[in-house]
Amino acid sequence: MEEELIPDPEVTAVPEVTAVPEVTAVPEVTAAPEVTTAPEPVITPDPEPEITLEPEPEVIPIQRFQLLTSDLNFILNAYEPQQIPYEIYPENATEKPVWYCDHPYVTIDENGVALFSPPKDIMGYRAAGCDVSTSGGRAHLWIHLTYKAGTETSGMCGDNVSWYLDGSTLVLTGSGPTWDFNSDPYLSLYGLEGAPSQAPWIRYFPEINNIEIQEGITEIGPYVFEFMHNLQYPVVIPEGVKVIGQCNFYLSTAHVFYLPRSLEWIGFLFGPGDGTKIDVIYAGTEEEWNNNVFLEDPDQFYRDLRSITFNG
Repeated sequence: MEEELIPDPEVTAVPEVTAVPEVTAVPEVTAAPEVTTAPEPVITPDPEPEITLEPEPEVIPIQRFQLLTSDLNFILNAYEPQQIPYEIYPENATEKPVWYCDHPYVTIDENGVALFSPPKDIMGYRAAGCDVSTSGGRAHLWIHLTYKAGTETSGMCGDNVSWYLDGSTLVLTGSGPTWDFNSDPYLSLYGLEGAPSQAPWIRYFPEINNIEIQEGITEIGPYVFEFMHNLQYPVVIPEGVKVIGQCNFYLSTAHVFYLPRSLEWIGFLFGPGDGTKIDVIYAGTEEEWNNNVFLEDPDQFYRDLRSITFNG
């Protein structure tokens, strides 16, 4: 049996590949036009005004400078400005004096106005040294500073010694020694708590012109009669007093002293200490003076001594 031949199927022709269309080239980016910068305006600075310097006035120097107050009567109360009196020559001098004060709470301006400003209100008194310099010379002044006025006119000044004011006379009465006092009411500010205070009558020193020490007192302590610069009468130290402590009658106006035969000791800085001389009338003999009276500072005592009279 013959096999029937099956004809091969016709091969369908593969369709031709259509060519990929060409890619259209991307158009070139046109560069942005450059921004034209406007030219900066030219600023012409204003011409600086010419400064005309005024010539400094010529300083007219002081040819002569003189204080019109003594060392013993310029009193400066706390917180009260006070003019230091002085005169200059020529009167039209424009130079300003240069002032200096050794007290930390005193200021003096170029016109000589002094101000005392203590840090707290303390009763007391102190003297401060002041110097002034000019082309016409230098001068020195003691400024007496008062801290606080008091109202007590009597009280104790020793274990058995009291004081009181009888008008313008200071009277000490009682027996034994007075207390020791001090010159500076600011000792507590310097860390010396418990140091002796100033004598309680020191606040009245401008008014006191006489001192009366009654018999019975044996020792006059340090600084009891310091700064008594209005005394107008001789000072009589009565019999029985053996010791006069340091700085009694220092910076005072006492110049005549009657001293007792009982005296054994005189402390340093006895008398005014301002160059003025003192006269001493001693109740004993010259031999007793030389043998019995010890002078703590004999050079100062005899330098300030004008005369000594022996009544023994």
